[in-house]
Amino acid sequence: MLKYFSIFLLLLISQSAFSKTECFIVKNMKENKIILAEGNCEERFTPASTFKIPLSLMGFDSGIFTTETKPTWAYEEKYAEYAWGEPCKVPQNPASWIRNSCVWYSQKLIKKLGEEKFQRYLNTFNYGNKDISGDANKNNGLMRAWLNSSLKISPKEQVEFISQLINNKLPVSNKFQTLTKDMLFAEDLPHGWKMYGKTGMVFQQNKSGAQNEERHIGWYVGWVHKGEDQLVFAYLIVDNQNQTESASMRAKQETKQRLIKMII
Repeated sequence: MLKYFSIFLLLLISQSAFSKTECFIVKNMKENKIILAEGNCEERFTPASTFKIPLSLMGFDSGIFTTETKPTWAYEEKYAEYAWGEPCKVPQNPASWIRNSCVWYSQKLIKKLGEEKFQRYLNTFNYGNKDISGDANKNNGLMRAWLNSSLKISPKEQVEFISQLINNKLPVSNKFQTLTKDMLFAEDLPHGWKMYGKTGMVFQQNKSGAQNEERHIGWYVGWVHKGEDQLVFAYLIVDNQNQTESASMRAKQETKQRLIKMII
């Protein structure tokens, strides 16, 4: 089935135009090579909530997470600034944290890890630029390094990180990599394919630091598989005009449409 990709890729490339800050990149794991890279896939951007993937591995490996449903941490009003959406204003466990994309749960996990262990994990994962310093002169790296701040990763690097995860090649146990992968299941696709992934989105900032809530940086990263066939993907959108729908949801929808064309 994958041997027909070259035909579909030519069609896909002809159907889309990318700005220099957008990327759609796909890797064929059976062939161990990038089979599609549209746009600027080398430039690093904030990972936003796609960072929950390495955070999940840290949580399990450190023993802070014991199962997909433990620990459950209660929501508190002090988390309100980072509880984006009503689903995050209730107690969360690892599975619901991934599903609801709750920032405050990430922050609590990182505080429990501590700065030294947090940095060590990023170094051993070789994740992006590995910079957890946070905003300049604000000493807030443990609160928001991955939220439009110091930590950055490129779409190509996202694909390589996910490739290591699905092959159980990251420096944590296979069990913890499997637990993380299971929590990333998104949906069934046609003809027996399954899609796994994580969205991420932040508002763009101007030079003064003010946020534009109608211009986003959005991601969808993950993989699809059927039997031994696996495709790893990353889709990045950086808006150049105001939008009403989140860039992460647009990235997920576009990714799904493109992948279905590639696999059927």
